Amino acid sequence: HMFQPQLSIAEMKVAVEEAHHRGKIVCAHAEGPKGIKNAIAAGVDSVEHCFYPDEEDLNNMLAQGTFVSPTLVAGAGILKIGEGTAFSYQADKTREIWTDLLQNVAKIYQAGIPLTLATDAGTPFNRFELTAVEFQLFVEKIHLTPFQALLTSYHSAQLMKIDQDYGSIETGKVADFLVLKGNPLEDVKVIQQVDKQVYKKGRRVF
Repeated sequence: HMFQPQLSIAEMKVAVEEAHHRGKIVCAHAEGPKGIKNAIAAGVDSVEHCFYPDEEDLNNMLAQGTFVSPTLVAGAGILKIGEGTAFSYQADKTREIWTDLLQNVAKIYQAGIPLTLATDAGTPFNRFELTAVEFQLFVEKIHLTPFQALLTSYHSAQLMKIDQDYGSIETGKVADFLVLKGNPLEDVKVIQQVDKQVYKKGRRVF
């Protein structure tokens, strides 16, 4: 349950310290208020979902350089497809918090905390190929511009500390990119193009 934290600050702090000693990134699955607060106090690099942060949390995340991965597409999929299935209890839970979630993600963004492109893929009705829909939800539900939405993928590279090689098209970086028929800066949904060309390390793979 999101309002019942599972780990103490002390437990998480040890895990974070040991992971950081080995150069690893720590992302905490935290939805409810206490879990979010504990994760931030423990020094995690990113809070996944982060449904219910308060002003203190926003200030602390900003000061610590913490990222947030909202994974809007996970909730949207459950709301859209979950009705009348074995997962209807998840649809009920998601419906209860959906408006709060959208308002709080907007607050997180407005506070200057970087949002990442993340999807929680593997949850019901949430496949990896829906990743591009997260951009659309950032624009339609959080009211980011297409450029601001696209920047979340760069923030993901920053969080993973690989932005020196990935996350943007620049001289000297790995040539991973898409070729699209439309301009995603005008309509971010064009990234969902089914027959887009996909290049990895400069070579076309799709």
